[in-house]
Amino acid sequence: MASANLELVRSIITPWEKGDHSSVDWAAPQTEVDEVLDFGNGVSLTVVTQHGCPTGSKAEVPQRSADVAVLVDGLVERFEGAEGLAGTRAADERG
Repeated sequence: MASANLELVRSIITPWEKGDHSSVDWAAPQTEVDEVLDFGNGVSLTVVTQHGCPTGSKAEVPQRSADVAVLVDGLVERFEGAEGLAGTRAADERG
């Protein structure tokens, strides 16, 4: 059973890594803004908690995430999940 559960999770997560979130349909999704921080120079961080119940499940699944926005002249130049920043930083350090 554990192997079947692991395969199900992998079948959901693998497309997510590519930006495809259509593998799971959510019933009554909700998003709560936990915090918005302004770091100046057009850089802000938003922390949100999302709650939802995958269709066909009775379990509510919470997910907390953070996004960084960079604005230049009133326009969004970059908007990225904080987890993506770690990879970007590592790539920058590798040169």
